[in-house]
Amino acid sequence: MSDQPIGFDGEIPRIYDRCLGPFIFEPNAADVPPRLPLAPGARVLEIACGTGRVTQHLLAALPEGATLVATDLSAAMLAVAQERLGADLRVTWQEADALALPFAEGSFDAVVCQFGVMFFPDKLAGLREMHRVLTPGGRVLFSTWDAMAENPYAAECERVVVARYPDDPPTFFQVPFGMHDRAMLAQLTSDAGFIDVRVAARADVAESPRALDAATGFVRGNAVGTFLRGKGADLDAIAEEVAAAFRAKFGDAPMRAPMQALFVTGRRAG
Repeated sequence: MSDQPIGFDGEIPRIYDRCLGPFIFEPNAADVPPRLPLAPGARVLEIACGTGRVTQHLLAALPEGATLVATDLSAAMLAVAQERLGADLRVTWQEADALALPFAEGSFDAVVCQFGVMFFPDKLAGLREMHRVLTPGGRVLFSTWDAMAENPYAAECERVVVARYPDDPPTFFQVPFGMHDRAMLAQLTSDAGFIDVRVAARADVAESPRALDAATGFVRGNAVGTFLRGKGADLDAIAEEVAAAFRAKFGDAPMRAPMQALFVTGRRAG
């Protein structure tokens, strides 16, 4: 089982963090702690922590005596996160499969997962695992991307890549942006056992220093790069083509594009 698409290794984690981290992940990561009230001594679990964008903000907001376990399926992503954040006795880093969490029932007071649930092969099973490891009354917060129409930078990138391979188009973009039905999200979370489920949209502007930086992130710091390498593609040329499309629609130096995420919250009864 996997909570990330195959291919998050090699050069991808560092480019992902450098180019996509500040562009689309950081603004949403900063908004996680305000949505997750924590009591002193709280035990927090982060699933699919990636390169530690949310982790950093959680650590800054942890109340006295609270601890954090940050997990990811990818050792390469965890290595970048640890390098970025350095030593902190309050956080434990651990490889873990979101569909088979290595923790006892009721181990945590809160569970967080930013932009990871979309990649779960069995989304209901993953949410049930979050429910299982929560203490009664514990809270869950996870986020997904809204539809591509609300995230047009992704639509532009997909358009450019699909145009190159119309007979065998990559399907990766349909995964992160394919879990945007609010009613479905609420029902799925309720089916996993959570109560008081809420789905809230968060609109923002994604900003990159240059269109080419954002394009490089999507082409080289993303699993679509694995698809392109398999085609023997010139990744630099494709990044330039995507950058040109970005400049035309969103400007350059800086590039600014609309983005929208969905934040799902709930709690375990108790």
